[in-house]
Amino acid sequence: MPAQVIADKLSTGLLPRQDATKIFAGHGTDTPCAGCGLTIRATDVEYELLFADERSFLFHSTCAELWRTLKEVSAGGEWRVTCSCRERIGYAATLAEAEALELEHIAVRKNSTRPRHVITIARK
Repeated sequence: MPAQVIADKLSTGLLPRQDATKIFAGHGTDTPCAGCGLTIRATDVEYELLFADERSFLFHSTCAELWRTLKEVSAGGEWRVTCSCRERIGYAATLAEAEALELEHIAVRKNSTRPRHVITIARK
């Protein structure tokens, strides 16, 4: 899952936690995404993020959004998974486990009277 890969790269320092100084968007250039590692194809939107230390990273649009969200998350603690149906789904040690809890909740609640379940995954 891209979120876990990006979280791991942030925790090991392979991806920066500071804000980019410049962001460019365009067509993919068939290069690997700094987030998920998959090729950013010409049919994809590619984001190039430039940083004050002159490093630059290329991301898929989805991976860039995940990076923006996950870079603000502290490195320690459990992940808390909750739903808009006011139900605490549970806690997980890793982001991948948290995402699995999210998918399980949605599968169990598929026939729910609620039209939509908004899941929140955050550090405890």
